[in-house]
Amino acid sequence: MIIETERLLIRPFIMDDVFDMHDLFILSDVMQPVGMAPAFKKIEESRERISRWIKKGIHHAIVLKGTDKVIGYIVIKPDSEDDCKDTRELGFAINPKYQHHAYMTETVKAVTEYLRVEGIRFVWACCFKDNLSSKNLIERCGFEFQNSGEYFVETEQHTYQSLEFRMDLQINGNI
Repeated sequence: MIIETERLLIRPFIMDDVFDMHDLFILSDVMQPVGMAPAFKKIEESRERISRWIKKGIHHAIVLKGTDKVIGYIVIKPDSEDDCKDTRELGFAINPKYQHHAYMTETVKAVTEYLRVEGIRFVWACCFKDNLSSKNLIERCGFEFQNSGEYFVETEQHTYQSLEFRMDLQINGNI
């Protein structure tokens, strides 16, 4: 899958992305709110993660056009709870240097439109209750709050309160 927007290219990861992603993976304040703490210290850790992501095929690089700089990622994965074929779940993070430019809003809107065209009906997006930036972005993109939940982060051995949002891509007016 490759999606092109006015400013971005959303594409599968390649190993050459490891250095740009390491810049993100070393930031505890970014990795903790997306359930990937503790942050990495060594480039080898980032290399291993990117290698796993390439094999899984559900993580996609968000690339700033004209620079080839990977500024973040978006995960598009099958439904993890009910195994519904018409449902996907999104997760995302962006390097703070590129926040407040609406890059992630542009990414989420492009991905949800791509999924709608592909016949997907429902898209879920979740965030930790305290992650107001992600909550606001999810709502701005047209997702509706469904319920509160919990998310256990194995690496931290900690359970976080989470918010779960859903978008019905078949309703007129969405996308």
